[in-house]
Order: sequence, then structure tokens, then C-alpha cells
Amino acid sequence: MNIEHIREFLTLSETLSFTKTASLHYLTQPVLSRHIRALEEELGMMLFERSTHQVVLTHNGQYAYSKFSRLIDCFDEVLHDIRIHSEATTASLNFGIIHYGINNYLERFITAVDQVRPGTEVSVLPLHANDIITALFANEIDAGLTVGPAISDFDSLDSFKVADEAMLLMVPNASEMANSAEVSLADLRDCRVVLAKRESWQKEIFIGAFESAGYSFTGTEILGAEQIEVLPQALIRYDGVALVPAHIGTMGSNQVKLVPVKENPSVSICCVFRRDNRNSSLLRRLRDALKQ
Repeated sequence: MNIEHIREFLTLSETLSFTKTASLHYLTQPVLSRHIRALEEELGMMLFERSTHQVVLTHNGQYAYSKFSRLIDCFDEVLHDIRIHSEATTASLNFGIIHYGINNYLERFITAVDQVRPGTEVSVLPLHANDIITALFANEIDAGLTVGPAISDFDSLDSFKVADEAMLLMVPNASEMANSAEVSLADLRDCRVVLAKRESWQKEIFIGAFESAGYSFTGTEILGAEQIEVLPQALIRYDGVALVPAHIGTMGSNQVKLVPVKENPSVSICCVFRRDNRNSSLLRRLRDALKQ
């Protein structure tokens, strides 16, 4: 009997929605349906009554839910104990970190890991903000440092804030704004704003900053750069501007400048990990270490 199929059954029993359950378990609905049918065949009973309008637990389904809930609680407790024991003999941590965040945050993170569990070998993988979430679910990394907006809507993840970082305006040297001591978000309404296509959180931050300042971004021209690494070149090509976290800097380009923004928009920098990760207890202890 597949333990993940049981977890999916428990979630479906609570949501009574194949769509929501499939999303929570990162499955397609047809795959989820196959898993539930396989569980029903193995048990020799119908767990749900299905129609085009609703999903209802059968009497057998209700009984199975009560028993499987206890089983999963016991399973998770045993798994947790095994992982705690493993921590005493396993000292490695695979850590993903946002590009250009290494200089600002990596040393601080490694120092905190050594403080919590001395001797831990930390392997570092630089990634795009959104790719850190993908790498977590693919078990390629144990934890990652990324921007807060990239983490939202994932119930199976745990996270804690490491810093609030100022957002600055990146502009070409030839721009009139490059000579300003600071700019207002209101000044951007007539500008071409460039966002990295792979960093969807940038648009969320941009819109949020405008709305928090009481401005409307309606009519603002928004263009896309293929990757964040080519953002300076895109700004020059489009004669545009970009709102970026301070840690990105000028990305090694001498053709752009960073200008402070009057409204002080910011973005949270967070450490994120899966709750079922083998190093989850270590990572929770890092929360306090990084606050010191």
C-alpha cells in the first residue's frame, strides 16, 4: 500500500475536491483519480461517491479516514524520530541560494549552520528565485534562500524571514534618473518597466509597491527580459527601468546605476524548506541562530 496514496486520500476526504487535492499534492487530476481507484481496489471498497457536482465520503470512507489518520500520525512520528537519529550521524546540507545573493547572505548562513550543528558540510547551488522552489520539490536541495513572494501558496513548505531588503531602481547611465538622489514611484508611470520573465515575483513586487503608495500603474508599459542576468542590457535596449532587490547591485555592469526610491519599497528574503525534509529540525533551529 502506497503511503502517498493514503496521504492523498486523507486530503481528498477533507477537501472533497479532486482539483484542490491534486494541486496540494502537485499532481494532475487524472493521476490523483488513478491513485484513489488503486487504493479502493486494494481495500475492496468504495471510499467516495462521485458525481459531476460533488464528492462525498462513503460510510466505509469515513471509517478508513479515522484509521488512516492514526496510521499517518504514527508513521510521521516514527519518521521524525528516525530523522532526528540520522542528524547525529549525517552532517550534510544542500543549500540553494538566489543569484547575486551569495555575497550578502551565504557567509551568514554557513556561520549559523556551524553554530547549530558544527561540522556540517554545506553544498551551495546558485539558482533563480522561482527555481529554488522547483529544486526543493525535486529533492535537489534541502533548503533555499529566496524572495518571499516566490514562496506563497505552498502549504507543504516552511519558511522564515532572514531580512527585509530595500528595492532600488536600476536605470541606464544615459537616463535622466541616473543623476537623481532619489526617485518616486510616481515618476515610473511614464517609464518602460522591464521585468525578468523567469522571475514572476518581480511583477508582484512592482504592482504591490505601486498600490501601497496609492498610485495606479494602469498604462505603465511593462516589457520582459528573458533572464535576470541580462537585465542591464535590456534596460539599455528598451530605455527602461527595473525595480530590483539591493543585493542584485548593478550585476557587474558599468552601464547602469541604482537609485533609491522615495517610498522605500522592500522585499523579504526568506529561508524556505520542505516540512518533510530530513534536515527540517536543523533548519528550524537556524531560525533563532540567524536572528542573533
